[in-house]
Amino acid sequence: SYDEGPETQVELYNISVNPGDNLTKIFHSIGLGNKEVALFSNLGKKAKPLYDLKPKQTMSISVDKTEQRCVNLSLWLNNEEKLEFAWNEDHYDISRTKQQLATSINYAKIVVKHSLLEDAIKAGVSKNIVYQLTEALGWEIDFIKDLRSGDEFKLLYKQVYVPNKGYVDGDLEEVVFTNRTGEFRADKFQ
Repeated sequence: SYDEGPETQVELYNISVNPGDNLTKIFHSIGLGNKEVALFSNLGKKAKPLYDLKPKQTMSISVDKTEQRCVNLSLWLNNEEKLEFAWNEDHYDISRTKQQLATSINYAKIVVKHSLLEDAIKAGVSKNIVYQLTEALGWEIDFIKDLRSGDEFKLLYKQVYVPNKGYVDGDLEEVVFTNRTGEFRADKFQ
């Protein structure tokens, strides 16, 4: 009879990095010891991002419970780029991949009734886009004194689809402000 050897049991951990986290703390929390941490520290510059973790970064760690070894570690450096370490017999193969993110251009119309921020949120526009809007038109409009009920903003803004996070705001592309005295426009503001 053919013996396949001991069955391996791999467990996957999805981790969101918190302030104060480091690789040693994370490895210890999932049952890996200093020996595993040392394997990564021996990789030098290639593993530097693992020693400079940022809050809200995410990582996936696959652990072979039989051998108490990290068999795969993926660290998302940002919304587009992933650093991956895959165990291969006696070392880690390292790869860096970048994914193309889907973007969309959205249109929104905000009619001021109460306050720009409140009315923008009701129209489905985020605080980030409102901030960009005030920066784009701040040279022309005093947002404290000049806004009146009925004033209108029409805007085009970019959103990016990020896997596991959904749509994330990008940049304001164009804004047109109309009030009782006329129309003001700003394009491709960043």
